[in-house]
Amino acid sequence: ESVCLRELQRKQHAAVIRYNVPPEKELARRRINADLRWTLGELKEKIAKELGLKAEETHLKRAALAPQLREEGLTLSALSFIDGSGVFVGLGALRAEGEVQVQVFLVGAGGGVPKA
Repeated sequence: ESVCLRELQRKQHAAVIRYNVPPEKELARRRINADLRWTLGELKEKIAKELGLKAEETHLKRAALAPQLREEGLTLSALSFIDGSGVFVGLGALRAEGEVQVQVFLVGAGGGVPKA
């Protein structure tokens, strides 16, 4: 395989992926230079490392209120990521199939305050 071919393939699969810094929900805060041939799991590992977090204690979503992305073995390309795509980094391990997250709000004189 030639150097030119490798460079062409690298550029063809290069993408900048935006992500948040938990617990913030603003996607434009951080960016990572990614390769669309990476798996979702690889992306999660690299982002967690940049944030100083353990990958197994995080999960990824398309947006803050979207379902968790479970297909960690699929490539970013297969998951339809493109240059400029965003991914939401959530705190907490990936939920098992069938598990749901429940958020409780305590309402009092001070208003609603979310409790995890």
